[in-house]
Amino acid sequence: MKEYGSFLELDLKKGPEFYDGPGVKRLNTARCGIGYVLRLLGLKKLRLPTYLCPKVRDYLLSQSIELSHYSLDDDLLPILPEKISSDTAVLIVNYFGLLPHDKIETLARRYQNVIIDNAQAFYKKPAENAYSVYSPRKFFGVPDGCYVVGEKAGQEDFSIPCDFSADTSLFLLKRIERGCQGSYPDRMMNETRLDGSGLSLMSRLTRALLQNVDYTAVKDRRVQNFRYAQSLFSQMNLFDLSRFPLEEDTVPMVYPLVLADDEILSHFLENSVYLGRWWSALTSLVPQNSLEMTLSRYLLPLPIDQRMTPEDLDYIYRLIVSGR
Repeated sequence: MKEYGSFLELDLKKGPEFYDGPGVKRLNTARCGIGYVLRLLGLKKLRLPTYLCPKVRDYLLSQSIELSHYSLDDDLLPILPEKISSDTAVLIVNYFGLLPHDKIETLARRYQNVIIDNAQAFYKKPAENAYSVYSPRKFFGVPDGCYVVGEKAGQEDFSIPCDFSADTSLFLLKRIERGCQGSYPDRMMNETRLDGSGLSLMSRLTRALLQNVDYTAVKDRRVQNFRYAQSLFSQMNLFDLSRFPLEEDTVPMVYPLVLADDEILSHFLENSVYLGRWWSALTSLVPQNSLEMTLSRYLLPLPIDQRMTPEDLDYIYRLIVSGR
């Protein structure tokens, strides 16, 4: 029942979302989005990369999905056999948002049941003949959220409860007034809630916030920051990014800087630069000379988001130079 009067809530506009329409499903997290696609396809087997967030793997195992792993080549593409059984899906991760569209489309045509993990590539257009999964909370200030885009994404015949995120969303307001350190415990409460959540619909709060994003401005700033970061760091970066073309819809999540430096993170922390290695626990599971080992041990996911300016990136550059 509609309510009238009393106190006012946040004044939020009802603008367009970036993804909408009958081929879009709004869910709570990308890991649940991957599980949702497997449920749509009626499959219980998945090929996925070793270099992947453990939370994704843990969630899929909790859903009784049979997992098998593959390695990456130097272009961040999967090393897979030419044919994969029709009872098995393939997860392709668009690392850092850098994979070219033609490479993604080639993989989507080669295999029968392809899921594109675009969690790090919010703006990358969906691939044909595949399901694409997006994570808006990696690009915008929202407490949860996932878009699944594909031909039958919105045609499920099973009931899904709606997520409720307001109780653990205080970190978004606290960050404005108290900064990262002052709001981080609240942010982790929200992460704990999501870790314990099953498949749910996107919360109404997240959808309302996403209807207020200036998607063009965010895209432009991220691309500008990435280009500037490349001009600063390319000479020291052990990972050659020149092989990845910056297409119209290439909007990276971070700048992937690879430095053979085990001490730089503590130097960053001392100077209010908050980032960490991605999935460093994998160093005990992958070959010493593999790309996965290099990324797990040495990757620095430098922020290039819409809050960053060239001066901010200059500051990070000076920290790296002074700390080496």
